[in-house]
Amino acid sequence: MAIAQISTGVTLDEYRREQAVLAETGEKFPGRLLQVCYGDENDLRILTVYESQEARDAFFQSVLTPVLQRLGIADDIAERPHYRNDIAHVHKVTVDMPEAARRFFDSLDNGDDDGLLALFSGGDVRFIDAGREFVGIAAIRDFNDREMIGVNGHFTAGRVERSTNTFTVFGQYRSDRYTGPARFSFVLDGEKLIEVNITAE
Repeated sequence: MAIAQISTGVTLDEYRREQAVLAETGEKFPGRLLQVCYGDENDLRILTVYESQEARDAFFQSVLTPVLQRLGIADDIAERPHYRNDIAHVHKVTVDMPEAARRFFDSLDNGDDDGLLALFSGGDVRFIDAGREFVGIAAIRDFNDREMIGVNGHFTAGRVERSTNTFTVFGQYRSDRYTGPARFSFVLDGEKLIEVNITAE
């Protein structure tokens, strides 16, 4: 289950320095789904959504703590009177995406094979997974049985990008076969899907 954390007691300057150090590493952090900053520049509020408590703990231990040590504030920050880390569970992260894509992920997460397949327009619809192409409902059904719902596939959505009739949703995928960052690109014809393309982020 995703968790949300609100951190307080950090200045805007410290946050910018932290982000600059993170950018230097060139690493990606798929378990960190979303981050929003607001409030006063001398007492910033930072809302961060993680895929799970484990993802949050791993990020703190392997990434954030070394960065704070490098900035020279690791020992000081916890002693500040306004410093807090409040955590709450998030049932579902809602992002702006078309209804067909939202229903696709709902069907995937709920193990609804028929609901997922009903989202396709029929005919020569295509499903592409890491370059492998499956054309037609029968081929997509076989793929789904072997590599998505059939192996307990689930997806936690992050950001969404749009260009004309194509929507790309970035996030974290997990199943009995593969777990890691992924992006789903959807091509729509009205309210129906005509192509889905999955790649590692």
